[in-house]
Amino acid sequence: GENSELKTAPAQVEIEFNEPVEEGFHYIKVYNSNGDRVDMDKTEIKKDNNHIMTVKLKKNLPHDVYRAEWNAVSADGHPVSGVIPFSIGKADGGFSSQKASVSALNPGTAADRAILYTALSLFIGTVFFHLFWYKGKPEK
Repeated sequence: GENSELKTAPAQVEIEFNEPVEEGFHYIKVYNSNGDRVDMDKTEIKKDNNHIMTVKLKKNLPHDVYRAEWNAVSADGHPVSGVIPFSIGKADGGFSSQKASVSALNPGTAADRAILYTALSLFIGTVFFHLFWYKGKPEK
């Protein structure tokens, strides 16, 4: 759970959702307080329950503060994401501000930006074409 203080390192992080999680563009990435990844880099959706996403952690994680960053696409196609902080042992300290601020670009956001920039470029190009290049039909 969020802000949990665990006595020992878990073998994996497991997140359960209200709706089924769609394949593709889903992940759980777990970082220690220095910003180093401590997961095994293979997020899976449980075969017997597609509401649950899991990722295995490296063995023998030391006492530290961790964060699990996750992204999923729900059954209705909406991307959702979040961060779950937790600690192993006493939670002394926090995350390195420089490395904690780095995050992956959401694929949905990237596609939206590409469409927006393309449309804006076409609009500006059309305006400049009509103002400076195209003279229209000559009057008779």
